[in-house]
Amino acid sequence: MWRAQKFCCCISFQIGCAIISFVTFCLCIVHLVEFFRVEEIGVAYDASDWLNVLWGMLHLVAAMCLSYSLLVQRALISILIYIIIEAVYLIYVIIYTSVSCALGTNTYANYSLTYSIVLWIFVVLICVTTIYFLYIVTSYYILRRQQRNDANQQV
Repeated sequence: MWRAQKFCCCISFQIGCAIISFVTFCLCIVHLVEFFRVEEIGVAYDASDWLNVLWGMLHLVAAMCLSYSLLVQRALISILIYIIIEAVYLIYVIIYTSVSCALGTNTYANYSLTYSIVLWIFVVLICVTTIYFLYIVTSYYILRRQQRNDANQQV
C-alpha cells in the first residue's frame, strides 16, 4: 500500500494525528451545537436530530481514541476504532445527504438554492478531509504496527 510519510508534506505523524484529533473533536461540537440549536427553536425532534447527538458522541469517542493512541504508544486498537468510526461516518454522510436531498426531507436543501449549494460544498469538504484524515491515520497505524513488529522480532 502506498502510505503517507508525513501530514501535509511537512508535519510529523504525531502532530498531524493531534491536529486530526482536534478537528474531529470540533466536528463533535458542531453536531452537538446543531442538536441544541434545534432544541432552542422548540420544534419537535425527529430521527435526524438524534443522529446529530449520536454522531457527536461517536466523534468524541473517535477523537479521544486517537488522542489516547498518541499518548500510549502500544494502543493500536484505539487507532482502529478511530478509523472504523470515521469510515462509517463518511459512508453515512454520503448516503444521508443524497437520500434526504432526493426525497426533499433535508431542511437545509429545502430553504433555497443557496442553502443547497452551501450544503453540498460542506458535504464535499467533509468527504475530502475525512478521506485524507483516514489516509493519514491509516498510514500512521501501519507505521506503528510495523515498528511494533520490528521491536518484537528483535526481542
